[in-house]
Amino acid sequence: MKIKHKFKKSALLFTLSIIFLFTICTPHAFAKNKVRFVYSSVHMGYLPRIVALEKGFFAEEGLDMEVINPSF
Repeated sequence: MKIKHKFKKSALLFTLSIIFLFTICTPHAFAKNKVRFVYSSVHMGYLPRIVALEKGFFAEEGLDMEVINPSF
């Protein structure tokens, strides 16, 4: 009898926690994060980041990348 009561109690707690998590997740919680990528010169070390930006990998992960090159 005690095991059944513990199971019901834990199931109720789990259900309430899931409901709580879904109610606090508002649309602004899923907004894209703004990231600025600043590089001062053209260098092969930056190539993977620029290729990933061009292919849209950052956008797929929810990042709004802004590339800034102050020398141009």
